Formats: sequence, C-alpha cells, structure tokens
Amino acid sequence: MEKNIDTIQLKELVAYLRTLPMNTLFAQSVLLGSGKGSYFVDTLDSPSWLYIRLDYSMSLFCSLKRTLTESDITRGIEFLHHIKVNREGVELLQLYPSHLSKYVLDKFPHAVDHGRFNFTFSLETFSALYKRHSKEVDYQELCLMNLLKTLTLQEVFEFEGVVVPKYFWTEKKFQELGSASGIFLERKLSSVAFSAMRVDNDVEVGIETLENARGRNFAFYVCLHYIHTLLESGLNPVWSCKATNTASRKLGEKLGFTLSRVLPYIEF
Repeated sequence: MEKNIDTIQLKELVAYLRTLPMNTLFAQSVLLGSGKGSYFVDTLDSPSWLYIRLDYSMSLFCSLKRTLTESDITRGIEFLHHIKVNREGVELLQLYPSHLSKYVLDKFPHAVDHGRFNFTFSLETFSALYKRHSKEVDYQELCLMNLLKTLTLQEVFEFEGVVVPKYFWTEKKFQELGSASGIFLERKLSSVAFSAMRVDNDVEVGIETLENARGRNFAFYVCLHYIHTLLESGLNPVWSCKATNTASRKLGEKLGFTLSRVLPYIEF
C-alpha cells in the first residue's frame, strides 16, 4: 500500500526508525514529506514490513517486528519482490535487520552487496581541524575573494552533477530546510557541500565536485566551510557512503568522522 497511512501511523513509523542502530535519515525524510520518494507497508491494519524509497535510487526495507520467524521473513521477502517487479530502475537497498541480506541475495540472484558505511562525528576533532585549516592561505583566499561561500537557492538548483540537491529536494522544501556551501572556479560553481536530507537538527552532508575542479582540495574546503556553518546554526552533521567509495570515506575521516558501522547496501 502507498500513502494511505494516517498521520499518527507516520509519526509512529518515524519514531521507530529513530530507534534503529543505523542511519535512517533519508527514510525519515520521505515519511515526513521533505525527501522526494514513496513508501509502502504490507498491510494497513497491523503492518509488519515497511519499504521506503527515495527518488534518488536509495531504499530501505525494514521489519517492524523486533523478533522474526522464518515464516515472517518469507512473507517479507515476497512483499519486497512484489514491490520490485512493479517498479523500474536499479536501486541501492538498506535493510533492517541486516541479516535479511542473505534472503534478499538469494531471492534476487543478480543483486550485489556493496556495503554501506555509517560514521560518528567528533565535534572536538572537527573544531581543531577547522581552527587549523581555516587559517591556510588557500582557504582564506577562497573566502576573501568570495569564491567559497554560502549558496543561494538559484545557485544550488542550477548546479549540474550526479549528487546534487535537485535530486533530493523540491525547491520549496530546500528553501525551508536545506542549505549549501560552494566553491567557484572561473566563475562556475564547481564544488558543492549541501544538505542531502535533514530531519530535525540532523543533516546528512552531500558532496559533489566537478571533474575539472578535482585535485585542488576543494571538496575538503567546501565541506569544512559547510560543516562549520551547520554547527553555527546548532545543527548536527551526518556522514555516510557506499563502502566502495574510498574517496568519500577518506574525506569523511579527514573531516573528523569515524567509521562506526558497516551495513548491507544491495544494488538490485
């Protein structure tokens, strides 16, 4: 079923997702209406399974029961299969509990588990990093020349790339909840750090640097600027990435994030 859940049920589902030992911000954002996507439950009366998909090809398949029998799992995997055969396109699927990955991989032989990293943020580490790196000549020059700055809504939504705000937000919702920092190279916006999703005070950081601007430390500087801006606004930065994305992992760790959890992340 899709979008036939009443407001009380939605609040209960969001509250449940917040108890899970994993980053569920994108799934919460879809349920709350800020993230662009859809959701399904196996039954409206007393749901046991929840499927949430962000339009940006990320999804979560989640048991709403803490204890599962084999028959529960069989019904859940059939529910997932029914959804999948009626939807087009490849997606990256997260799972709760994580041992469901074995059943998904068995059901979908073409599926591949890439793994997903969740990180923990250290304010103390970042504060020391910012104090040191914000004094660097390159960083200060970018700021003084207004090449590294907080972006306007128009600048954000005109930016073209693979991981960009317009794939996660409507302009209205981004203006209400989102923000971004960017670096300009030869008058062209070339590196952006932004709110990929936000729930309450938690903001997952998205990052995109165009190919011609790579190798200049822009990704680090724009994230340094953006995370500092988030912290000044009382917001909490969140970082996660595909386990095979070595560049994102290294960048996150350079910014003061520590790997805390490795989860299934199934492409199918």
